[in-house]
Amino acid sequence: MGKYTVNDNPAFDNMLDEHMKLISKRCLELKNSHFIKAIVLMGSYGRGEGTAYKMTQAYNDYDLVVVGVEMSEKKRQAHQTQLHKLEIELGAELAIPVDLFLHTENSLQRAEFSLMNYEMKHGHMVIYGDEHILDIMPQYELKKLPLDEGTRLLLNRGKLLLDIRRFLAKSQISTEERELIHKFISKNILAMGDAALI
Repeated sequence: MGKYTVNDNPAFDNMLDEHMKLISKRCLELKNSHFIKAIVLMGSYGRGEGTAYKMTQAYNDYDLVVVGVEMSEKKRQAHQTQLHKLEIELGAELAIPVDLFLHTENSLQRAEFSLMNYEMKHGHMVIYGDEHILDIMPQYELKKLPLDEGTRLLLNRGKLLLDIRRFLAKSQISTEERELIHKFISKNILAMGDAALI
């Protein structure tokens, strides 16, 4: 087992370590970044289940939660706008999409019971700040997961099928688009299995 993937590849883990350091550094360089209490890697890499493309580059997006102190809605919107701009910069620099979602301590304490929040609480990696920051989230009982979370997941992945349809409508499909088609089909198959389990 590797740190970020199911494959043991120290070189890939070192590369992702450097990416996480860069993401943290750039977040902390933002104007008024003193509001940041922690930066949390979630998603497949946060769970240690991510995928490496040819074991040399990241294949899945980087999904991160930036946890801040309690703030007014106006400040929250201003900080989220900054983070959205940084997502674009980091995505271009690292050649992989980077998502930076802003949570506050208060919003974490009252986070709804969703599949995403359950996975975030139980499958994550803190890359900066308070290691136990997500302990403040509610205790979710998995067997009480709302059944409509399966529907939400299928709708989310169903959007990828529309992307595939758009690719296939073109007269020529690039190598990158072909790889995306395979990736999106795999995500849909996994989603159907997850929805059945839910």
